[in-house]
Amino acid sequence: MSKEGEKTLGEGGAGPGKGTLSGNMPPAEFSGFILSMAQAAMIHLGELPDPVSGVKSRNLPQAGFSIDLIDMLVEKTRGNLTSEEQTLIERVRGDLKLLYVRATKG
Repeated sequence: MSKEGEKTLGEGGAGPGKGTLSGNMPPAEFSGFILSMAQAAMIHLGELPDPVSGVKSRNLPQAGFSIDLIDMLVEKTRGNLTSEEQTLIERVRGDLKLLYVRATKG
């Protein structure tokens, strides 16, 4: 129970998408989370430039870890995703694994 005058997250208080310190953000969604993880993996694979430095560089151990995290999410969310979310996570996982194999061979 919140104190009088205070709002909890569920009551429209501070929190994701509520104009907090991070600004006005869209609502948190599973697909956005997966795409942000994929983007991080692609940066570590050297497919995208680092958003701060603008430089493309490879960090294959970190890329592999990001892919492992997505693998873990596939297992932990089994049976709890919409068909669209399941398709997205499987496609992202497959694409990243292919890019990882290419990066380690090249």
